[in-house]
Amino acid sequence: MAYVSVEVLNHAKELGIVIELLYAGMTSVMQSCDIWLNRAFKKYVQHKYYEYKNSLGYSTGEKVNVPGLREQTISWIEQAIAHLNEKQKKTRKTASTFAKCGFDSYDMEKNAFAAHLQTLCENNCVMPLLPRE
Repeated sequence: MAYVSVEVLNHAKELGIVIELLYAGMTSVMQSCDIWLNRAFKKYVQHKYYEYKNSLGYSTGEKVNVPGLREQTISWIEQAIAHLNEKQKKTRKTASTFAKCGFDSYDMEKNAFAAHLQTLCENNCVMPLLPRE
């Protein structure tokens, strides 16, 4: 990997930072933010863009000029963060996604993680990682 070097690893170690590298194809297994948050965040910002574009009366395929694009984009990002934070408070989606990836310290048997892996195995996305009984 181009962004991982001995210097980076050594510096992280000096700072007491533990770096865990993920193998290709492990996003659906171990990266909790990629499983839920990033997709929801991008979808919300995209929705705001299309909402803005539609309010201007542009035709389909017509290029949109967004005056103050940087400020407008920052506003959409802030709205997305606030929206998703409120949504996850009600659904506890962040907590359930972390449990799904095996990062729930209260789930000693890792039941949510095992169930998640099983669905991936059924969909032929990854090889089973847990021993079969």
